[in-house]
Amino acid sequence: MIPVFINAHSIISPLGFSSEENFESLLNGKTGISSITSPIPTFSKVYCATIDNSILDASVNKHIETRNFTKVERLLLSSIHQILEKAKLESTSEDLLIIISTTKGNIELADKTHLQHIPEERIHLWSLAATLQLHFSTKHTPIVVSNACISGVNALIIASRLLREGAYKQVIVAGVDIVSKFVLSGFQSFMAISGEACKPFDKHRKGINLGEGCGTLLLSTEPLDSHSVKVLGGSTSNDANHISRPSRTGDGLSLALRKALN
Repeated sequence: MIPVFINAHSIISPLGFSSEENFESLLNGKTGISSITSPIPTFSKVYCATIDNSILDASVNKHIETRNFTKVERLLLSSIHQILEKAKLESTSEDLLIIISTTKGNIELADKTHLQHIPEERIHLWSLAATLQLHFSTKHTPIVVSNACISGVNALIIASRLLREGAYKQVIVAGVDIVSKFVLSGFQSFMAISGEACKPFDKHRKGINLGEGCGTLLLSTEPLDSHSVKVLGGSTSNDANHISRPSRTGDGLSLALRKALN
């Protein structure tokens, strides 16, 4: 079986604009969570981890005219450019594919008062793929994987399968989502948002904080150097139980785990 390796990575989050910056922030105990004014009238403020637009624009404006792109697109473009530069890859290569992993994509365009200069059709996932292909002049149309919370793992499994089948030699997998009025109002309607910085596993926890960011990996059939990480396996399953709840028997989860281990 053809081996698969992770040869480069990039993280853009409220903690930094590269993997190295994010790791350093974690070592220093920094947090990306802050209080922002809620876009929902019934909430005065909400705690989220959001990326400063001005800092993001400064990180990408050497590649693009930022006004012509949404926040999701700017995050993707910046992160993918980092990968191409790190691995010294040409985006026009016949052997390269881009896979985008996202739950909501350009959902911010659902707000009719927001980004009115950007065509409304860009809210569609296929349009997000077309925008990336146009910018990077890729030979192959990017694939968009949108399977809610497992989008990222699914995208990595699909990339690995394509590489093992010999369809490509390099696959860039980029996962992205942002905090939007649509998503925030959805979680607030479930009463799931904490009114303070969240406390996972704490007895007095009050909910979650939403965040935004973009993480990108380069998967290849050859290791780049001694720091390359080998992808050993992965699997997906579907227990056909409920639109948002796994089976209480755990059958689907157990099946995916056994197949991945095998």
